[in-house]
Amino acid sequence: GDSLTADPQSWAVILAEVLAARRPQDALSVAINAVPGETTTHGLVRIGETLSRQPDWLIIFTGINDARTQGPKPTKTIVSHEETGRNLAEIRSRILHECKAQRLWITPPAVNEEKVAAHWGLSRFGVGFRNSDVSLVAKNFSGLGDPVIDLFSALGVPPAPELLMDDGLHPTLEGQKRIAREVVRGWSVL
Repeated sequence: GDSLTADPQSWAVILAEVLAARRPQDALSVAINAVPGETTTHGLVRIGETLSRQPDWLIIFTGINDARTQGPKPTKTIVSHEETGRNLAEIRSRILHECKAQRLWITPPAVNEEKVAAHWGLSRFGVGFRNSDVSLVAKNFSGLGDPVIDLFSALGVPPAPELLMDDGLHPTLEGQKRIAREVVRGWSVL
């Protein structure tokens, strides 16, 4: 994952706490492997570390940074949409060949474009996001042949103000809780 998961109060931490509280007899362990700013290309490089643990389940929430743009008049995303699709397919292939884990994919959610553009930190470095690009990244998940939680659709475009921090990109604690609920809801029907 990326910064949407790396937060100390992220959906993944919440999920781990819920599993520990609700199913203590199962002694489930949750390992969170997320680095802010990473793209699916980085995930492809780092997936081996996760696969070496031989997990039973992998919940993969990545892709928002693939849709990132740079500069005042960007003409492309950091990772092309075609490359995102190839990266996700390769990650899936590695999972299938290197472990027996069940897979659950999570699409990136929409952003608040205006807040991203106005945020002092993001704009200072020319970082931008367009929901049209995030949507195309999210569509790459549907062709994987595995269960997908579509946060882009579930959280709305843009997500409700209480779900996003002032930067228009990162989830608030309420947003992280909502993501955790979507994951539990999606996971429970598998």
